[in-house]
Amino acid sequence: MYNPGPDAAMKHRKILAALLFILVLLAASYLGRGDLIRLYIANRIRRSHTFIPPPLLTTESAWSRHQDHAEFYWDFAGFILARQERVKKFEPILSPSLQRSTVVNRQGKECSIRCTSIERSGGG
Repeated sequence: MYNPGPDAAMKHRKILAALLFILVLLAASYLGRGDLIRLYIANRIRRSHTFIPPPLLTTESAWSRHQDHAEFYWDFAGFILARQERVKKFEPILSPSLQRSTVVNRQGKECSIRCTSIERSGGG
């Protein structure tokens, strides 16, 4: 009769604990993915050196300066995420209009809002 012994049981517990840890980490990452994406965007903005920080004040502490910079990049990343959400929301609405205007332009007609509305109504 096979008896795995205490070492095998301990090995199985360690494997189970590692798998449970990975599962909890994946679940936390999935639930906090919005903040993780925002953190990634904020870090990309900071590393691109797009914005030049104001000159240092002698009365300002280094901690508050770093906190202000982090808040600025965090807020700016929120603007980018909001823009991406609006693009996703209006993509189905804008796509047919863009296709219609492309077809009208290829036909050599002048395209404007009036032209697009005429095309939609079936007129010439």
